Amino acid sequence: NGKYLAFTGMTNVKQNSQVYLMDRHTGEIRQLTKTAKIATDVKFVKQDTAIIYNDSVFGKVSLNLIDLSTDEFTPEPLISEQPFIGRVINGINDDEILFPLKSKDSSSMMLYSLNLTSKTLARVTSTRHEEQHDYMAAISPNKDLIAIARIEGEQNYLSIREQGSQNEIRKVYLERGVYNLIWKEQESVYVLDSESLKLVNIGSGLVEEIVAGQTDLFFDVSLLSEDELVFVKHNSAEQGLFVERDLTNNVEVTRLFDVSNNIVKMAYSIDSASFLAVLKENNLQHLAIYKPDTQYTEIIETGFEITTVEIMDVNEQEKIALLMINSRVATLDFQTKQLTFHTTAIQKVGDASFSATGQSILFGEKVAGKWAVYEKSLFENSPANLVYANYRSIRALGEKYILADSDGNLFISHHGELQSLNHKISFALRSRWQVKGNTVIWTTTDDYETQLHSLDITYLNHQVKKFQFGDFTPRFSISASGDKIIHKSRQLRDTSLVKFEI
Repeated sequence: NGKYLAFTGMTNVKQNSQVYLMDRHTGEIRQLTKTAKIATDVKFVKQDTAIIYNDSVFGKVSLNLIDLSTDEFTPEPLISEQPFIGRVINGINDDEILFPLKSKDSSSMMLYSLNLTSKTLARVTSTRHEEQHDYMAAISPNKDLIAIARIEGEQNYLSIREQGSQNEIRKVYLERGVYNLIWKEQESVYVLDSESLKLVNIGSGLVEEIVAGQTDLFFDVSLLSEDELVFVKHNSAEQGLFVERDLTNNVEVTRLFDVSNNIVKMAYSIDSASFLAVLKENNLQHLAIYKPDTQYTEIIETGFEITTVEIMDVNEQEKIALLMINSRVATLDFQTKQLTFHTTAIQKVGDASFSATGQSILFGEKVAGKWAVYEKSLFENSPANLVYANYRSIRALGEKYILADSDGNLFISHHGELQSLNHKISFALRSRWQVKGNTVIWTTTDDYETQLHSLDITYLNHQVKKFQFGDFTPRFSISASGDKIIHKSRQLRDTSLVKFEI
């Protein structure tokens, strides 16, 4: 009815994301939850008498309801421990909601409906294969059409369907993934993505850009009235703060690096006075050498566009860095500033590491649906050789190797004999694992906590340190001596709810 705004957020770095309710007439803000882990995607339901929100608890998503007609505001779990639950919308009936769900026994996201009275869950859409996902939806004002945001492989598009029959009447291809969908009227739909707010005409399929230029700071949008939108707007870019910790001294902080906002990744270089960094500008990334003592940043010119860079390791002896650039394995020569690629764009590579001698690189590649580890010389123009079948990742440990299979299970190999270490790493993009000295070090996360693991190979002594995710993001770089690591700490951004007149 326009009286309240519901939103989620954090008021300080030590607090988890909670649900809030703002009275638009008085300006009063009430905190409705206190124990949520990562509350997101709030929605008024039951004719504005209740609020639905998602919460991620230890990597599992739950759907919860808060009854606003009582003073307790006690969350009621409706669905628990699912791999993915997307943005909730109101269904056809007052007691029905609609949302994307990836269940435990499904490989795709599909739309489901839930009756809030009977708690009956029913599937609404279906997908043909695991690369199709229905990840967002919006129902037209007269409730006869539904707009569905679908991703299929690398293609994003809107599927406009008749609500009852699910017959598709219009398909509109999109440049990017969708942050939110909102029907403006019966014939048009607002689409918010990472770069702009667009209006899609359902009848003609034409796409009109409504807001652009500043939308890199727009995170979400909601329809306040027929002529007004409300944006969640980041007032500034995320502050870059990197932290160095001493692994030999209870993982205590030894140094802070207050870098410019566009430095998104940092790793140890070949000397203590500089670091290898990744800068992000206009959705492109640049390699750079960063010197914290002078704040000097030297961008390495590559002559081509880089969309993603991951810093895997640094070889001090050969003075080269091992990188994943646009999904290809590459090395950077610190002296000449030249890049050399060792795999092609069509190869599906997991990650890469240096061999024990530093004269070759080892990388996991998926061929015909199966992972295997290959070795390629750094200095000879020779093809890669298969060294371990049925394994995805590898790290050198003197004459031995630590291997990880496709599920992340760790093994130690010595003279061809394999022994399980009874531990498991994560292959999430931002997680890392390294071997230094006689210790395997890796990170795992559930987006609520980051766990830093260390496993002593000699005594099989396993230790875990836990950090709040915002304080310690799981991507890390380890020093050549293996006694220090550097990682990013996410700082809260000042964020506003901004009204926009159409």
